[in-house]
This record gives sequence, structure tokens and C-alpha cells, in this order.
Amino acid sequence: DTAITEIDDAGPRYRGHLATDLVSHPGVYENVAELLWSGVLTDTPHAWPVEPFHVDLAVALNAMLQSGRIKPRMLRVFAIVSTALGGDTLAEELRSGSIERFSRQMLFGFAGACGVIGPAGGFVMPEGERPIAQHVLRSMGVGFNSQVEHAVNAALILAADHELSSSTFAARIAASTGATLHASVIAAQATLQGVMLAGGADAAEDLVRGIHSPQDLDARLMDAERRRQRLSGFGLQIYPCGDPRAIYLIDLAQRTAPPSHQADLAYRFVDRVRDSLGLHPNVEMGLVVLSIACGLPLRSPCALWGISRTAGWIAHIMEQRLAGFTIRPRGQYQTRR
Repeated sequence: DTAITEIDDAGPRYRGHLATDLVSHPGVYENVAELLWSGVLTDTPHAWPVEPFHVDLAVALNAMLQSGRIKPRMLRVFAIVSTALGGDTLAEELRSGSIERFSRQMLFGFAGACGVIGPAGGFVMPEGERPIAQHVLRSMGVGFNSQVEHAVNAALILAADHELSSSTFAARIAASTGATLHASVIAAQATLQGVMLAGGADAAEDLVRGIHSPQDLDARLMDAERRRQRLSGFGLQIYPCGDPRAIYLIDLAQRTAPPSHQADLAYRFVDRVRDSLGLHPNVEMGLVVLSIACGLPLRSPCALWGISRTAGWIAHIMEQRLAGFTIRPRGQYQTRR
């Protein structure tokens, strides 16, 4: 049982609020994160103050990434940040009364870690009291205006939670055993890396960014139709008529992002897959198209998804702790002949 998110044909509802409505108002990821954690939605958009980290995340990332020589998946980068920030026991964490502060610090750490895919090539220290979306864009080295900031906030809000997805369930299992906040988030990050989730988002991004001409587009479609395999970024069964989150993000990109050749090919690819193969885009494809249209660097979709979903994981970790039981399914043993 959960009181955090409900899914229907219109998409996820966070504590009764339709996610697509929250993009319009209050329109800021921080407000939505607090809604997920506390059940309270404040109307005035606001930002969190940056507090000093108790560890040097730049050093931690450089050590693990060998000073930029290794370019891992962004969920692995975030897992390094989570590991570096998490060191207390569960008892110390609970007695500190600072779970929300730890949560905010993790999100600031992930935002700074986006510098790995930007021109800095490493951790960029968050500065000033500004929205998470601005910290992310600054770390990525992307010049931001109100439209780009709104697009990133939309992505962060729409992907913030999706009920008991695989990664969220992993977080709840870890939390139910008495794991710390950081350890539970790491369990979720490990699960989200799978090829059916964020790993699939990377594959979807490679697919779309590899289309440079209408001929490439036709070749991709013919290959997909011939193989009859799952196409990364398309066909989420929970939304047989299309993922409302993806529809929103792609429409937003078309309406607000400056026109570009690569973005136009991405729009056409999504339309052709729907019309030719009958497959609708998932949220990961929405993130891919939006990132391309806004000029974000390679691996931005996975980064946005990982930052966004952390708010939902934290809400489920809190809820699971209050439930007070260990999640331990039983297997149906069957002999093999």
C-alpha cells in the first residue's frame, strides 16, 4: 500500500496532484519533491540553500573516474556521490533528525556531478540559492534561459515518481531491512541502471543521436521492423495509448525549443515509429527528445531521470520505514524436469 503516487491514463498523480499539472504550477522540482516527502504542496516556487558537503565530492569522483579518463554511466556517477555522502549508521541518521537535509544534499551532489558530462569534465560545486534545474544546467555547461529552465523542471517533475517501479521497489526493500537513506538510494540506482530502464534510455539516446539524415531514419525503422525486438524508449504497457509524460515533454520541446536539424529528425523518428510500428514513446524517449532539442550534452536524459526519481525514492523510503515491516517475498518452488 502506498499513498504517494497513483497511475491512471492521464499519468502519475503525486499525492492526488496530476504530475502534468504540477509542471505548470508551481513548476519547480523542489516544491514537488517536498510534496512527495511531506504531502504538503506550497504554491510559491522556491529554491533550497546550498549547504557545505562534509566530503570533497570532486576528489571522490576524480579518484573513481581516474581524473576523467573513465566516462561511466551517469547512474554510476550518482552512486559514487551517494556512497561518498553516506557514512552514518541508521541510528545516527534517525537521531540527527536531518533526513530531508541529507536528501537535499544528495540532490545538490547529483546536480554538481552533471559536470562530468559537461565541459568541466568533473564535479562542479553548486553555488548560490538557485533552483536545482539551474544547478544542473550550470554543471552541464549549458547557457540557460527561462524556457530551458522550464523544460528541465518539467523533466524533473514528470519523472519524479512512478509508483512501485522496479527501482522504487528496490529502494523499499533496502529500507525495510533497516538500510540507511543513502544505501537505499544506491540500491535503487543500481536497479535503474538496468537495460530495461536508464540503460535503455542511453540506448534510446544513442539510437536517436545516430540519425543524421532521412535515409538514416528509414534504415533505423526498417531494422526495427525486421528484428521485431523491443525498441528502447517505446511501448510501455502500463500506457497502451501512450505515456502522457513523454507526450508532454515532446510537445513542450516542439513548442519552446529553438529549431534544429537533429531535433527535427528526433520528432520525425518518434512520429514514424508510432505510425509505422504502432509504438508510443515512453518517458525515456521524451527525455531524449527534450535533451536534444534543448542542446543538452550526451547522457543528459539518464542524468535528468536519475536526479528526478531520487525524490520519489526518498518518499518511498520514508513511507516504508513507517510501515515497519521487512519485505521478504516467498518463492513458489517448482522442480524442473
